[in-house]
Amino acid sequence: MDIAQDPRHDDGRPPATDDDRGDVRNIPLELFELAAEGMRASFAVLPGGRVACSLCHARTTAAGVEVLEVRRLEGTSDPEAEAIVLGLRCPSCGVLGSAVLGYGPMASAEDQDVLAALAVDVVGGPP
Repeated sequence: MDIAQDPRHDDGRPPATDDDRGDVRNIPLELFELAAEGMRASFAVLPGGRVACSLCHARTTAAGVEVLEVRRLEGTSDPEAEAIVLGLRCPSCGVLGSAVLGYGPMASAEDQDVLAALAVDVVGGPP
Protein backbone atom coordinates (compact mmCIF):
# COMPACT_ATOMS: atom_id res chain seq x y z
CA MET A 1 0.00 0.00 0.00
CA ASP A 2 1.22 3.49 -0.82
CA ILE A 3 1.38 5.30 2.52
CA ALA A 4 0.53 8.54 0.77
CA GLN A 5 -3.00 7.25 0.23
CA ASP A 6 -5.51 7.88 2.99
CA PRO A 7 -6.52 4.47 4.38
CA ARG A 8 -10.01 5.62 5.28
CA HIS A 9 -13.15 4.28 3.66
CA ASP A 10 -14.58 6.20 0.70
CA ASP A 11 -17.25 7.70 2.95
CA GLY A 12 -14.59 9.11 5.31
CA ARG A 13 -14.99 6.48 8.02
CA PRO A 14 -11.65 5.19 9.31
CA PRO A 15 -11.05 1.44 9.51
CA ALA A 16 -12.07 -0.15 12.80
CA THR A 17 -9.61 -0.50 15.69
CA ASP A 18 -10.29 1.45 18.89
CA ASP A 19 -7.66 2.82 21.20
CA ASP A 20 -7.71 4.79 24.43
CA ARG A 21 -8.04 8.09 22.54
CA GLY A 22 -11.55 7.06 21.56
CA ASP A 23 -10.88 7.09 17.84
CA VAL A 24 -10.05 4.39 15.37
CA ARG A 25 -6.38 3.37 14.93
CA ASN A 26 -4.59 0.85 12.77
CA ILE A 27 -1.21 0.48 11.10
CA PRO A 28 -2.13 2.03 7.71
CA LEU A 29 -3.71 5.03 9.41
CA GLU A 30 -0.70 5.51 11.70
CA LEU A 31 1.65 5.31 8.70
CA PHE A 32 -0.51 7.79 6.80
CA GLU A 33 -0.41 10.25 9.71
CA LEU A 34 3.36 9.91 10.12
CA ALA A 35 3.83 10.45 6.38
CA ALA A 36 1.68 13.58 6.65
CA GLU A 37 4.10 14.76 9.36
CA GLY A 38 7.02 14.32 6.96
CA MET A 39 8.04 10.77 7.86
CA ARG A 40 7.92 9.41 4.33
CA ALA A 41 10.87 7.00 4.33
CA SER A 42 10.72 3.57 5.89
CA PHE A 43 13.09 1.56 8.02
CA ALA A 44 13.49 -2.20 7.69
CA VAL A 45 14.36 -4.33 10.67
CA LEU A 46 17.56 -6.35 10.27
CA PRO A 47 19.05 -9.07 12.45
CA GLY A 48 21.30 -8.04 15.30
CA GLY A 49 19.37 -4.95 16.40
CA ARG A 50 20.01 -3.10 13.16
CA VAL A 51 17.79 -1.16 10.76
CA ALA A 52 18.07 -0.09 7.12
CA CYS A 53 16.94 3.27 5.75
CA SER A 54 14.88 3.10 2.55
CA LEU A 55 16.31 6.39 1.26
CA CYS A 56 20.08 6.15 1.71
CA HIS A 57 20.17 2.37 2.29
CA ALA A 58 22.41 2.82 5.32
CA ARG A 59 22.40 -0.15 7.66
CA THR A 60 22.98 0.99 11.18
CA THR A 61 22.58 -0.15 14.73
CA ALA A 62 19.16 0.82 15.98
CA ALA A 63 20.76 2.43 19.04
CA GLY A 64 21.98 5.24 16.76
CA VAL A 65 18.53 6.03 15.37
CA GLU A 66 16.51 8.86 16.91
CA VAL A 67 13.00 7.87 17.99
CA LEU A 68 10.52 10.67 17.28
CA GLU A 69 7.16 8.93 17.68
CA VAL A 70 5.89 5.78 19.35
CA ARG A 71 2.39 4.53 18.56
CA ARG A 72 1.36 1.29 20.18
CA LEU A 73 -1.48 -0.79 18.74
CA GLU A 74 -3.26 -3.93 19.89
CA GLY A 75 -5.59 -6.15 17.93
CA THR A 76 -9.25 -5.82 18.85
CA SER A 77 -10.01 -9.50 18.41
CA ASP A 78 -6.59 -10.71 19.59
CA PRO A 79 -4.91 -8.48 22.20
CA GLU A 80 -1.69 -10.46 21.73
CA ALA A 81 -1.48 -9.18 18.13
CA GLU A 82 0.54 -6.18 19.23
CA ALA A 83 2.36 -3.78 16.93
CA ILE A 84 4.28 -0.60 17.42
CA VAL A 85 4.63 2.09 14.77
CA LEU A 86 7.72 4.23 15.19
CA GLY A 87 8.67 7.57 13.74
CA LEU A 88 12.45 7.60 13.27
CA ARG A 89 15.28 9.80 11.95
CA CYS A 90 18.11 8.19 9.96
CA PRO A 91 21.49 8.99 11.52
CA SER A 92 23.18 8.81 8.10
CA CYS A 93 21.02 11.03 5.88
CA GLY A 94 18.65 12.66 8.38
CA VAL A 95 15.48 11.57 6.60
CA LEU A 96 12.37 11.02 8.69
CA GLY A 97 10.60 7.71 8.32
CA SER A 98 8.65 4.97 10.00
CA ALA A 99 8.99 1.37 11.04
CA VAL A 100 6.41 -1.18 12.10
CA LEU A 101 7.49 -3.78 14.62
CA GLY A 102 5.79 -6.44 16.63
CA TYR A 103 6.13 -6.48 20.38
CA GLY A 104 4.99 -8.69 23.18
CA PRO A 105 4.68 -12.47 22.92
CA MET A 106 4.19 -12.45 19.14
CA ALA A 107 7.24 -10.28 18.31
CA SER A 108 10.08 -11.70 16.27
CA ALA A 109 13.55 -11.89 17.77
CA GLU A 110 14.68 -9.19 15.31
CA ASP A 111 11.88 -6.84 16.38
CA GLN A 112 12.68 -7.43 20.05
CA ASP A 113 16.37 -6.69 19.43
CA VAL A 114 15.58 -3.43 17.62
CA LEU A 115 13.14 -2.29 20.32
CA ALA A 116 15.75 -3.03 22.99
CA ALA A 117 18.45 -1.14 21.04
CA LEU A 118 16.12 1.82 20.55
CA ALA A 119 15.30 1.71 24.28
CA VAL A 120 11.61 2.04 23.44
CA ASP A 121 9.27 1.53 26.36
CA VAL A 122 6.32 -0.13 24.64
CA VAL A 123 4.06 0.94 27.50
CA GLY A 124 4.99 4.59 27.70
CA GLY A 125 6.88 5.51 24.53
CA PRO A 126 10.42 6.82 24.10
CA PRO A 127 12.59 7.01 27.23
